[in-house]
Amino acid sequence: MRRRMITAALALVMLAVLTACEPYDRLRAYFTDSGDVQATAEPIEPGKVANTIAVGMYDFDTFNPLLTRSQTVKEAMEFVYEPLFTLNELVQPEPVLASDYGMSADGRTAVINLRSDVQWHDGTGFNAYDAAYTIRMIKEGGTEYTGSLDDVADWSVTGDYQLTVSFTHPVPNAGALFTFPIIQYGTVMDGSSGYTPIGTGPFAYSGKISTDRYMLNAFDYYYGGRAAIDGVYIDMCPDAEHYMYMYSAGAFDVATSDTVDLRTYTPKGSVYLNEFVGGRLTFLGINHQKAELYGVNTRKALSDIIDKDDIVSSVMYSRAEATDVPINPRFWLYNGGVTAEDNVGADEHLRIDGWVNADGQGYRRNINGQQQMLTLELLVNGDSQEKKAIADKIAAAFGSYGITAAVTALPYDQYTARVEARQYDIFIGELEITPTQDFTELLGGGNMFNYGNDSINTLITQIGMTSDAEALRTLYSELASAFCNDMPFVPIFYAKEYMLSSPKLGDLRCPSISGFYRLPGGWKLQ
Repeated sequence: MRRRMITAALALVMLAVLTACEPYDRLRAYFTDSGDVQATAEPIEPGKVANTIAVGMYDFDTFNPLLTRSQTVKEAMEFVYEPLFTLNELVQPEPVLASDYGMSADGRTAVINLRSDVQWHDGTGFNAYDAAYTIRMIKEGGTEYTGSLDDVADWSVTGDYQLTVSFTHPVPNAGALFTFPIIQYGTVMDGSSGYTPIGTGPFAYSGKISTDRYMLNAFDYYYGGRAAIDGVYIDMCPDAEHYMYMYSAGAFDVATSDTVDLRTYTPKGSVYLNEFVGGRLTFLGINHQKAELYGVNTRKALSDIIDKDDIVSSVMYSRAEATDVPINPRFWLYNGGVTAEDNVGADEHLRIDGWVNADGQGYRRNINGQQQMLTLELLVNGDSQEKKAIADKIAAAFGSYGITAAVTALPYDQYTARVEARQYDIFIGELEITPTQDFTELLGGGNMFNYGNDSINTLITQIGMTSDAEALRTLYSELASAFCNDMPFVPIFYAKEYMLSSPKLGDLRCPSISGFYRLPGGWKLQ
C-alpha cells in the first residue's frame, strides 16, 4: 500500500531534496575511507544511469544471505536471491521459486512443487536439491533463519522439482515458513567478506566497481523476464549515522523502517511510505498463578480499561494497528469483529468476579475467608522508552478505575529473567509472531502465562490440519471467540513497518513480513 508521508504526529514535513546543495558523488567521497580501488566489474554506461537505482549498506560482513547479520546487506540481497514463497500483504504465501504446495490430512507433511524454468546466475539450472541443501544449512544452525524452522522435523527430495517436508506438529499456513533465500547446492557456508553471491533473482551480482560501490545488473535470463530497471548500485557507508545522512541527501532510492527509525528521523523531500503490518505483537502478559487474576472477568476488565487506540495514536504515532486478538489484523482470515458481542463494561466485569470498591480506596473481594485487594505490579523493559510509556499509560488507566498498578522498569536482562521465571503479576511483552499464525508458543504447554486451555489448543491443532479456506475461516473465528471468552493475555497492537521509496519508483509490490523489496523485477522508474 502506497501512502504519502503526511502523518501530523510524525511531523514529516516535505522539504526540497538536499542533493541540489550537496551532490551525491561529493557526499560519497566525503564519507568514504580512502584506499585502492579494486574494480572487478564495469559500471553501467553513463547514458544508461537514468535507469538505475541505489541502495545503501553498512555493517557489511558477508553477502551470504543466510549468514549476514547486517540488515542492510540482507535487504540488498533481496534483489539477488529468492525464496520458495513470498507473503503478500494479507500474510498469504505466494509462489516464487515454488509453483504450489499441498498438505497432508494430519497437517504434518508438505509437498512443495518447484519451478523447472529457473536458472542460477552462473547459468546452471535450479532444482529441488538446491532447496533441500538450503534447508539443511539452516537446520544445522548459525543462520538468521534457523529458529524459523524449529518445527521442521525432516525433508527429502522426492523429484527433481519436488520437495517433501515433515513437521513436528500440524502447522497452519505452512507455506509461510519457506520465505528464506534459497542458495545454490554446495555453497560454502563460511560467511567470509569475499563470498560471491549467486542467486536466481532479477538482478545478478557484477562485482565491486569502486572502493565503496558494488553493482547488480539485470539478469538477462531471468525466468520472469528481464527487469525493467537496468541495475542497482549498492553503496557502502561506514556506519548508521553516515547511512542516515546520505539517505537524507537523496543518495538512496529505497530504505526500510528497520534501518531508518521513524520515531527519531524526519525524512526530507518527497518520500513515499509503503506500509504493512509486521509480525511484532505487543501485549499485556497476565500471570495466571496470581490468585487475584484467576477470574476471567477480572482479566476482561483489564482488557476493557486499556485504551488501545490511544496508545497507538499517542505512543506509537499511528505506527501500529490495535487488535483484540493475537491474530495479525491484516491476516486474510482475521475476524476482529467477534469481540464486539461483549457489551459488559469493566466495572460490571469486576463486580461479576466479586470485586467491590465500596470506599473508593481500591477493589477488594473475599475468597474463602481470605480478603484480596486488586493491587498489581506492572513489569516493563526499562531500556525501551516506548515500552515504558505504554506501561505508564496502562498504569494510569488502571489507577483511574481504582486498580493500583505500580510500574517496575528494569534493565532488559533483569526484566527477561523475571518473565522467564514467572515472577510477575502483569508485564508489557513483545513477541514476533510467526507468519504461519501458529500460537502454540503463546498458548500451548509451557507458555509464559502459566495458562492452559484444552479447547484453544484443540482449535490450534485443527487449524493446522486443513487447507480448506472456508473451514479455516470458521476455525480462526472460533479461535478468536475462545480467546476473547477466556482472555489469556491482552493483545494491544501489531507494529507497522515501512519501505521508504523515492517518487521516481513505480510499480512497487507492497512489502510484507517476508521481505521489504518484494519482486523487484517488476519495479520501474517513472
